[in-house]
Amino acid sequence: MRLVVRDEFAAFEARLATRAPGSPLARLEAAIDLVVKHYCAEPAFYRGLYAAMQGEHAAELRGMMVAEGQQLWCAMVRGAIDAGELERVVNDEAFTAVLLRAIAATTEGWLAENWSIKQFAQQMYLATRLLLLGVAGIRLRDRIIAELAPSHQPAKPKKPTKKSSKS
Repeated sequence: MRLVVRDEFAAFEARLATRAPGSPLARLEAAIDLVVKHYCAEPAFYRGLYAAMQGEHAAELRGMMVAEGQQLWCAMVRGAIDAGELERVVNDEAFTAVLLRAIAATTEGWLAENWSIKQFAQQMYLATRLLLLGVAGIRLRDRIIAELAPSHQPAKPKKPTKKSSKS
C-alpha cells in the first residue's frame, strides 16, 4: 500500500509540475485546484482509497497519506509565507495540517454526497480560499475576496411581503 500512496503523490506532483510557473501562492492555489481534476480523473480509485482509510488498516494508510501530504503541501505553504504572500499566523506545519483537513473533508463530501465535478470544484475553492483569506497578506486579501464574488456571495435577503389580514 505504501507504493500505491507514493506513486499517487508522484503522479500528482508530475501533473503539478506541468502547470505554468507563478508565485508561490499561485502554485499553492493551482495545486488545490488540481486536486479536484486529479481526483475526478479516477473517481473509483479515490472512492476505494477513502474507503480503505476507514477500514481495518486505516491508521497505517492515513499515516502514510498524512506524511506524504504534509511534506508536499508544507513546502508550498512555506514558499508562500517566505515570499510574503501569506502571513505566518501559526507555524507552517499547523497551517498545512488544517489546509489538508479542509481538502480531505471537502473530498469526503464529494465522495459521500456524489457531488458533480462543478460542485466539488466550487466547494473545494470556497473551503480553501476562506482558509487562505485568514492568513493572506494585506495586498492579497482584496484579490481573494474579489475572486470569491459573485458566485459565492450570500444571497440578498428577500424583502418581507405584506400579508393581508382579514378581520
